[in-house]
Amino acid sequence: MILVNQSTTPFPLELLRVDSNKGAIDGADWGVTNLESRMCVGAWREGAVHKLPNDSNCSQLVGIKIDFKKKNWFGTLSLDVSYDRQKVGTCDRNQTQCLITFRP
Repeated sequence: MILVNQSTTPFPLELLRVDSNKGAIDGADWGVTNLESRMCVGAWREGAVHKLPNDSNCSQLVGIKIDFKKKNWFGTLSLDVSYDRQKVGTCDRNQTQCLITFRP
């Protein structure tokens, strides 16, 4: 799972949360306060190669690369995205890319 800031301004990552019925990631887990424009952070299933898809629009992977044990991996499930405890969107499990637009 790759999260890319597609805006032209830094994105305050610490208040972001990505949830499924199997697990969650808090924005602070990546150790990045502000995600700069076109930068990205990632989370992988344990054992997966830490590489970016060719079509990710990410210029640089930053922060802590998070690995989930196979039994805790939720990258193939539907995901709820919240910011400052307010739900801002959902990514369907059948999507390979999910765009959520909001102003922090």
